[in-house]
Amino acid sequence: MYFVGGDITNPPFSKENKNYNSFERYFYKKILDNAVACIAPMDEYYTPLKKYRKDAIRLDRIFVDTEIFNEKTQPINLKKEKFTFLSAQRFGLEKGMDKIWKAIELCKSDFELLQVKWFIEDTTIEEFNELSSINKKLIDEKPDKVRFIPLIKREELGKYFAGADAVMGQMRAGIQGGIEREAAFCKKPVICYTDPKKPNIIDGEKIIPPFLPESNEPQEIAKIIDMIVESKQFRDDLAQKEYEYVKKISDPELVSKDWENIFMKVFEKNKTLEKKLSVFDRLMNFIILKIEKMYIKKFREKNIYAWGKEEYERLTRD
Repeated sequence: MYFVGGDITNPPFSKENKNYNSFERYFYKKILDNAVACIAPMDEYYTPLKKYRKDAIRLDRIFVDTEIFNEKTQPINLKKEKFTFLSAQRFGLEKGMDKIWKAIELCKSDFELLQVKWFIEDTTIEEFNELSSINKKLIDEKPDKVRFIPLIKREELGKYFAGADAVMGQMRAGIQGGIEREAAFCKKPVICYTDPKKPNIIDGEKIIPPFLPESNEPQEIAKIIDMIVESKQFRDDLAQKEYEYVKKISDPELVSKDWENIFMKVFEKNKTLEKKLSVFDRLMNFIILKIEKMYIKKFREKNIYAWGKEEYERLTRD
């Protein structure tokens, strides 16, 4: 099992997760217990995983599809009239959009930020209600320098990175996600809050990612934005450092070697392992799988995304 997000920071088998009933929690806990290996990257996900599996494996290298994201990707024509940032990440408070909005108001340079209008709205879960209203308020109060654009198809995302002058990443978690790593592979300067207390471990060595700023205070974000807009030397140097870093952490050949080593060790350790489930466990699994199918159908019918029902249905169909 490989954990990379809320599946371990707020796992379905945790008693604190109120979105799952006791049957579902039991089901997911049995999966966790029966997995021959559990893997997670970075402290963000590895530390909570250790609470549930003492034999958890840490793997900080994360794959990037370099056929889509690379420095030779042909740019799409964005019809730019001024320096242009692209923010292709999901819109929301958890990405630090409130801080980005405040930072933009403090900037002295002239630029435009293209923000994908994409956020999850689920009024069937109570905790999402307040978050959805905050996100809508942020959309209504966007700075004049921000322009919303439609969702970008993944196979075209590299072209958008190549067409932009720089990329805006998250400003809250203090770590890099897929958007930041993929944009860096296109050799574009990426603004992304990096917490110096959250290093990656690569080949046994602690590495602080070179993404800036190292503080997510709006004043610091604004300072980096202005430096990127106004100094070609600064943004070229930053893009090069970020590119060299993601080559170490996300090059497909290096990532595949790490996974192969893990597989070899796990297979060697468990080659004679036989998992036997009791009649009760088999019955419970059957019942819970049926429940899961009903929940998935309900989720698809009621969970409508911000870009509208028709677009959501098209995306899920594709």
